[in-house]
Amino acid sequence: MSTSASSASSSSSSPGTSPVTTHSALDSEPGTPSGLGLNVKLDTFGGRIRSVDGPSPAPSLITLHSSLPASPDPTTPSTEEGELEFSPDPAEDAPQMRQRKVPSPNMAMTTLANGAATQTLKKPQKKLSRHKSPLLDALKLPPLSEISIPRPVQIKFAPLHIPPHRRLQTFAILTWAILMPLCLMLYFYFLSIPGLWPVLVPYTIWALAIDKAPFKGGRPKRWARRFPLWKYFCQYYPCSMIKEADLPADRTYVFGYHPHGIISMGAVATFATEYTGFSENYPGIKSHLLTLDSNFGIPFYRELLMFQGICSVSKRSCRNILRKGPGNAITIVVGGAAESLAAHPGTQDLTLKKRFGFIKVAIREGAQLVPVFSFGENDVCHAAPRVDCPS
Repeated sequence: MSTSASSASSSSSSPGTSPVTTHSALDSEPGTPSGLGLNVKLDTFGGRIRSVDGPSPAPSLITLHSSLPASPDPTTPSTEEGELEFSPDPAEDAPQMRQRKVPSPNMAMTTLANGAATQTLKKPQKKLSRHKSPLLDALKLPPLSEISIPRPVQIKFAPLHIPPHRRLQTFAILTWAILMPLCLMLYFYFLSIPGLWPVLVPYTIWALAIDKAPFKGGRPKRWARRFPLWKYFCQYYPCSMIKEADLPADRTYVFGYHPHGIISMGAVATFATEYTGFSENYPGIKSHLLTLDSNFGIPFYRELLMFQGICSVSKRSCRNILRKGPGNAITIVVGGAAESLAAHPGTQDLTLKKRFGFIKVAIREGAQLVPVFSFGENDVCHAAPRVDCPS
């Protein structure tokens, strides 16, 4: 059975509207199952035309598409852009219509039933005005167009044909750089093993609350200062010591080391190892490199530092070491962390104006002041340039 029906046909049009033509063909060709043939065209209120051709599952759906005209008539109801689905129902004369959601910025809800349409439009959102912060205005920051961002430091990887001894030197520097986090990871790993708690818990209490060795000269070991790893450590840059004057062993000394650099590699190589010739050049003098107290709160790491003769930089530690008698010397990196911020390649900025504590200690303990300058310390690392905020 083939049926061809014209549901609506009108040639008359009211002002501001265009004729509506709707054609539905069901089983337009013989042998086609009912509801699989669909050809719909709609032109209403000057809207666009959409054609939908091809098979559609039963029950057949008629898709209507409408849009706002360019110049709508005030007497003519306008329709926002959307899509509606018509589903023929044999039990009723008029087809049932239901909504299919189509993204539309201004459409909130559209409900159509039995030919009646109701539409609710969203109110346009007001643009928020940009308020300036009084704090930012007080800072008087330059505009972004005038701020120059430096290029990041390029990472260059070593080629594969590097000699083995150079590889060992790089490994020694890497070991010293990651020694602190490595000791922390090792401590927490051992702490995760319940069988080691009877050893780790007493050690932690003893190291953090009982042991006062960092303030009394540490536990220097000759084998630790001559460990082969430090040989490659000193050869990496390389590090060397230039002797300017003899220092008799019948006195105590305070070495003022400049500049701090980023990590003070020269101070470690000269005063915490035996591979730059300190003991050969100054026999009978025991050097103690001083560092922050916080370094001795890290389990295992503190022991390695004290094996090399490194101690706390507190006043109590300085007095205790110098009062041990002639032949003892302490090395203080005078600039400290403030000087490390000024460590840039090709510069030698020293922080000395408010650093008089080491001079007071030397006067009170009767020690000799020895200035030490490290050439190339600031060239070891490339630090990011300092950015000064405008006043």
